[in-house]
Amino acid sequence: YHNGHQPETDQYDVTPYTHMGLHFQEQWRRALEVDPEFIFITGWNEWTAGGQICDTTDQDVLRDRWSFFPGARMSRAGKPLKVGDIYFIDQYNQEFSRDAEPMRGGHTDNYYYQMIANIRRYKGVRPLPPASGPQTIDLAGPFAQWEGVTPEYRDHLFDTLPRNEPGWGCAGPYINTTGRNEFVALKVTYDVDHVYFYARTRAPITPYTDPFWMLLFLNTDQDKRTGWEGYNYVINMGVLDSARTTVKVNTSGWAWREVGTARYRAAGNQLMLAVPRHVIGLAQGSLAFDFHWVDNIRGLGKIEDFFLNGDGAPPRRFDYRYRGT
Repeated sequence: YHNGHQPETDQYDVTPYTHMGLHFQEQWRRALEVDPEFIFITGWNEWTAGGQICDTTDQDVLRDRWSFFPGARMSRAGKPLKVGDIYFIDQYNQEFSRDAEPMRGGHTDNYYYQMIANIRRYKGVRPLPPASGPQTIDLAGPFAQWEGVTPEYRDHLFDTLPRNEPGWGCAGPYINTTGRNEFVALKVTYDVDHVYFYARTRAPITPYTDPFWMLLFLNTDQDKRTGWEGYNYVINMGVLDSARTTVKVNTSGWAWREVGTARYRAAGNQLMLAVPRHVIGLAQGSLAFDFHWVDNIRGLGKIEDFFLNGDGAPPRRFDYRYRGT
């Protein structure tokens, strides 16, 4: 529902705009205009509704029957009811829903990040910390070299816990044991020849021989229209040994071709990488890119894999042009 109008729905009672959160944004825009003391977000993961068989088309009778829904017009996705139709007195699908919870397919995690963005507009955020100056990192040296590097990008914790839930009715069980290396903190710095990356996890990092181990995706042109979901390069998708790894460029879809190598060192719950700038197309000019660490995805070539499996630190932006991030 947008601009005072419910778009036409298809045979599944959804619209081409369902995943965009247009109505959700209208509500947020009004709330931010009013600027109340509290904003109450009512919908998260109900995803269930009571189906009824229509035994009358008399709207007065239906309104009296469902009096807790004052003023509602009972219909099926905006279509007039006929006797014998099944209708719902509450949400029942993606379009007619109040839920912001991420889902597989459909809107994925769009509503979730839309909610986060608007909460930040409402409550305010700390100023963006400046990026520290260039620094050469010696991979043979101590991890303490990273202590003065700012900013520190932090990930929320305990999202790698195993899941085994029965689900509702015959929908489950929902089982996921892919959680492995859980990201805690991330950093980036650089010098003339290299970009250096740092990752710290909650527990010791597993062996590099594990599948889909500590992958680092880079969006070097910051253009969502290029690469796979915007990512032009991936590092560690093919680790050579305990000190060397591959750098691959996206060719099309979920297809990657090796274009160079990088050095790394992992010890305990810390890892650092030295990536030659020329290999990732950042040898000249200002240094600005987006990066995204993930571990133990399934390699399905679908962006939903990033929030369904393993662990992923949400996309971050490194931009030294403005001494900020």
